[in-house]
Amino acid sequence: MELIVTCMFEDIDLMPTLCGSCAELGPDAGRITWENSKAYSKRHPLLLSRAEIELAREYFSDYGAWTDEQLAALSDEDIQALATQEVAAQIRDFEEAGNWEAYHQQIEAGRIQGGLFRFGGQVYFNMSH
Repeated sequence: MELIVTCMFEDIDLMPTLCGSCAELGPDAGRITWENSKAYSKRHPLLLSRAEIELAREYFSDYGAWTDEQLAALSDEDIQALATQEVAAQIRDFEEAGNWEAYHQQIEAGRIQGGLFRFGGQVYFNMSH
């Protein structure tokens, strides 16, 4: 599934507030980034249909961090926030690379997961493994 994430890319300076570390945000980083991601995803939802929300649940199930029951119990709002955090992490990888060419080199070298791409003036995230 391909998500249009141009709005997040334009908000690149906010990405540390959506997926920052304890070193950046202190010991409450998890709570801070979760609350920020929930608020951001309300303003800028990435998943635009029931089908996309369910595909995102499947995507996150491959992480092994949650059981199927735990993922099923998450609200649509929570799935939106998880998607926001996932994309924010990818954008931070891009920012660290510095440009599209370096970003793709990092992907090819196996240093980052990748998933962002440009097409037709938009930035997308390929939410698949």
